[in-house]
Amino acid sequence: MRVTVITHSSTYDGRAEAVGRFFQKRGDQVTWIFSDFDHLKKVTRKTEQPDHVYLHMIPYKKNLSAKRIFSIRKFAGDAAEYVQKQAESGDGPDLMYVMLPANTLAEKARRLHDEYGIRVIFDIVDLWPESLPLRHIAALPPVVKWKNLRDQNLCAAEMIFTECGLYRKELALPAEKSRTLYWFKDREDGSEVTEMPAFDYGPEEHDGPAEIAYMGAINNIIDIDLIAELMKETAAICPCHLRVIGEGDHRKDFLSALDRASVPYTWYGAVYDEAEKAKILAPCRAGLNVMKKSVHVGLTMKSIDYMSFGIPLINSIGGDTQALVGRKQIGVNIDRENIPESAASVAWLLGSDPSDTRRRVLGIFNRYFTRGAFEATLAESIHT
Repeated sequence: MRVTVITHSSTYDGRAEAVGRFFQKRGDQVTWIFSDFDHLKKVTRKTEQPDHVYLHMIPYKKNLSAKRIFSIRKFAGDAAEYVQKQAESGDGPDLMYVMLPANTLAEKARRLHDEYGIRVIFDIVDLWPESLPLRHIAALPPVVKWKNLRDQNLCAAEMIFTECGLYRKELALPAEKSRTLYWFKDREDGSEVTEMPAFDYGPEEHDGPAEIAYMGAINNIIDIDLIAELMKETAAICPCHLRVIGEGDHRKDFLSALDRASVPYTWYGAVYDEAEKAKILAPCRAGLNVMKKSVHVGLTMKSIDYMSFGIPLINSIGGDTQALVGRKQIGVNIDRENIPESAASVAWLLGSDPSDTRRRVLGIFNRYFTRGAFEATLAESIHT
């Protein structure tokens, strides 16, 4: 079987690669259609890989901009044209695995399905426009049309994957043709994380403050005010220190808020090396996964990263993560209406036996967030 995997965003490349490798293991012939634009660095990238097609994407600087929307629409049209030419020559794919957003890709995929009989699988890794922080514009005609580009074309798919269960619920997807496909994390060498990380976490008891981690992008969707307030309240009960790994447009705002709240911290900048990251996180007894209430997400890569190190979560998002933290006892769910009580729960977590908590956290990671779990979901859901 010939399979084409399509994504417009470099942010989703790793997931698209993993999907393609799954099909290759089955003996299928795979082509990846990617863009040549690095979404994080905002630069055109020059790269070549076997079986990969890099279509040019018009560069943009701002994530929320008309130029980005135009750029994405142009890429979707070019990708559809590429597949159409293949189909007309008799060398088109039997199956397209299309990652959404871009919502425009859903419209293009349906047309190709209708005209050429190409089977379609959608993989919804984010909800746009639902994830926009400007909820008051949701009813405007252009925004409704944007949403409908996705919703009105989902019928073309024989299977719809979503990165979290929350999205399946929000979109009211039929159970018989939808599955939750969680992101996964490998070790740096590509092997699976299957046991406690092999490095020293430090002594179980120490005289210094309890270490807490913040890891990931420091952007406009993290709840800086809530983090500062929670950390201030927690420090009044249990002395603590924040280890910040990350960079972003709001880094100065974040660190300034911690300074105003008199929360001690160390900022390490952006750290990509797993061994270095492991050393920084070694003493940490919890990790902050705190986003604004308006953020429409049920699971974050940040939380998976924490869990791969056996670090319990201090969590504010709903959906899948809230359920896992509550049911599996792998951290604390923050009550925005009662920060003092939440701080007391965090202080209790910081004072509990870290070895037991870490084993429990890593057990959840191994069950849901490894490549093996990812491929098992694909195998159970895709029938040929």
